[in-house]
Amino acid sequence: MKISKKKLIVQVINFLWSNAQTRRRFSLKDWKPIAFCFGISIFFWVFTRLNGTYATNVKIPLNFEYSQKNIIATAPLPSFIQANISGIGYELLRTSIFSTDPIAITIEQPLTTKYQTIKSIRPQLDEIFKHFKINYVLEDTLYTHFDTIVSKKLYVALDSSSIQLEENYRITSPIRLEPDSILLIGVRQALQEQSDTVWIVLEEDDIDSNFEEEIKPEINLQEYQSLAPASIKVLFDVAYFYSLQVPARLHLVNFPQDQDFLIMPKEAQVTYSMRKDIYDNYESLDSIDVYLDFLEYNETDSTICASYNMENIYEDIQSIPKNFIIIPK
Repeated sequence: MKISKKKLIVQVINFLWSNAQTRRRFSLKDWKPIAFCFGISIFFWVFTRLNGTYATNVKIPLNFEYSQKNIIATAPLPSFIQANISGIGYELLRTSIFSTDPIAITIEQPLTTKYQTIKSIRPQLDEIFKHFKINYVLEDTLYTHFDTIVSKKLYVALDSSSIQLEENYRITSPIRLEPDSILLIGVRQALQEQSDTVWIVLEEDDIDSNFEEEIKPEINLQEYQSLAPASIKVLFDVAYFYSLQVPARLHLVNFPQDQDFLIMPKEAQVTYSMRKDIYDNYESLDSIDVYLDFLEYNETDSTICASYNMENIYEDIQSIPKNFIIIPK
């Protein structure tokens, strides 16, 4: 009766493990020859298989070389190409395990060179894979993008709308920007589209003391761009101002002596502002002299605009009303 291989193996295993005595005699040492024979068989099988001819895809690293200074690639350069090659199995295995030397691609005129064809590096491929047959290369064209690194001077300006002062505070000094210009460094094409002015925006609110901070300009740096310097120092002084009001003392100047006039209104008020630190060191005013000069008489509406002769420590001086009606009697 013919017994199948599967049944025979099962019977052998059952026989070997049928009783405890057999299990004690069949130790780890008995498995070593079996494992050795099995390993030798696998080795010869793999060796036999590797003697055959196969095809596979391999990656070949690339190294681009360009000598001109201040030139940069504005798009990632291809790092490798893939080729399909045929050859003896163990040679293909060795090629897959050990890295291939990169192919050097020299670009003489990077600014005008937009691509490289595989034809230009075919001799190097043939040298690398001289023991193989190159069936085809997956990429047929390698695209490159280069531009010049240049610098552009940008003038710095402060966005005045971003200055947020505490109530009744004012700027009392020139606003200083140090430095007043910066250099933007980057690729030529992008810098040509960049405005000549870069703006500074203050983030702080309710400023109530002298301001001095390093502020980064409002500019979105693109790839390959940098600023020199990266920030601008903004400086200005502020002070608290009082808003005051006192009666006006009217004085008529250059009026005709032989004619009387009706002046309306007869009384007025004057408003003005003064820095707190100055106000604290001066005596308070109980009135301010307001001058009505007849030489400034406007015949169209019969008015004269008030004028003042005040020290420059008084600011925003204004009479209420600003114009006085003058009517000859």
